Amino acid sequence: MIKKILLLSIFLLSQSLYAQSVMDSLSEEEQLDNDVTSLISERIEKISPNRKIFIISNENQSFAQGDFISLLIKHKLVSRALVAKTTDSIAGIKILKIYNLSLWKKIQSGREVQILRGDDSYYQKRERRKKQGLLGVEEPEEDLFDKTIISEDLLEDDNNEGIFDTNHMLSLSIGWFEGLNSGAQAEKYSQLSIQYQYQAWKNLFVGIDFGSNVIKDFPSGGLDTRYFNITPKVKYTFEVFWGLILQPYVGWQILMADSPGAGEDDEETNQDQLQYEVDLVNKSEKSTIAVGITVIQPIVPGWNLKADLGMDILSIGVGLEI
Repeated sequence: MIKKILLLSIFLLSQSLYAQSVMDSLSEEEQLDNDVTSLISERIEKISPNRKIFIISNENQSFAQGDFISLLIKHKLVSRALVAKTTDSIAGIKILKIYNLSLWKKIQSGREVQILRGDDSYYQKRERRKKQGLLGVEEPEEDLFDKTIISEDLLEDDNNEGIFDTNHMLSLSIGWFEGLNSGAQAEKYSQLSIQYQYQAWKNLFVGIDFGSNVIKDFPSGGLDTRYFNITPKVKYTFEVFWGLILQPYVGWQILMADSPGAGEDDEETNQDQLQYEVDLVNKSEKSTIAVGITVIQPIVPGWNLKADLGMDILSIGVGLEI
């Protein structure tokens, strides 16, 4: 009799546990359905050069300042963020954590993403279990705050990284520098130049500009002069608003001239004219301080438009982060 009672008790208990397991599974599926339906589609408007601050649309008004949100692509977690500011139908968010690096690299300005407001722990657990082949196996409860990084270091400005993630930048520009004409008067000349700069310290760049051009009929008719414009520079970097970057700089401009035929004796030119040619070429050369500012506007990740406004040259061009 006692054995029959024990067997009956074990049978009823096992049925109860099985029913509970089924209910838990149904509950998880219901939560997933609720999470999927709660996803809101928004658009990435702008990304800061260091990819820490995003400007995104908030047309659905689904989140507010101070909210924690998650960014998803095709229902897959990409990153965790804090809403720092909202204005009208846009918002500024600070990235706190990256979940999926391959998807993170696909996030660019203009891309549509899905937004999940609040708790994303269910997505985290589901994706981990899917990778481990444990989908449907019960997992111990976890504390959301054990997995989401929330610290003062993340909420404050990052003092360990500069505005540019890369340490190397290469640019190509067309510019105008001041030289002399054959009448010894100041005149602007166009010049193609290439610039390289290296981030030696956080936001502090050292670099060199190199340009070259040929001026025809200088220092006199029939003669050509090639100029080499070399300017080492030191720049400090500031980010002002909407991704616009300023780089005040100081450097030293060396303008060298090469004029074959200037001052060379021929039957048609007197000695005074020959000496004038030599003096004019020498006078057009420079070795002087250069002060100015470089303005940079990122256009797509890794590429930017730039302008140099300085004593040495006025130029516009395109830059590449390498």
